[in-house]
Amino acid sequence: MAEKEELFFYKKNVPYIVGVRMYIGDNKGKALTGNNPYVVVKESEHRDFKRANMLAIQDGLILETKEPNWEFASPNAIDDEKAAEIVKNVFALKKALVDFTSETPVRKLLEQAEKQNRPQKTIKLITDRLAEITGDEEDVIDPAQMQGVQ
Repeated sequence: MAEKEELFFYKKNVPYIVGVRMYIGDNKGKALTGNNPYVVVKESEHRDFKRANMLAIQDGLILETKEPNWEFASPNAIDDEKAAEIVKNVFALKKALVDFTSETPVRKLLEQAEKQNRPQKTIKLITDRLAEITGDEEDVIDPAQMQGVQ
């Protein structure tokens, strides 16, 4: 069984974009930005990375750091099973609708409610929240029922 190779993490330490190279002759490199501030280096490539970016490391433009936390929670992350469970309970539905900030999970709830033949009152709750999120106070149009115009 192959031994797992150790990984080293570097992050930018300045508010502007920093370019790094993986080895001395690397003409492509990688740009560390606000949205993507980390670079991962394998142990076998670590020495070459440090040599290629010696000045950036010495000047404090990039710093070696521990592995960042890649996990994040979003109230909008919901799968079909969870949506089906939520629409079965009106109290859970009301609580969930307040937390959603995107129209995608609300549309998923609407789809599940219609599939389960939930009461019109439940469907109205969902469509009202959808109208709030989209900013459209009129009737909400289902994308599946839209037709193209030639």
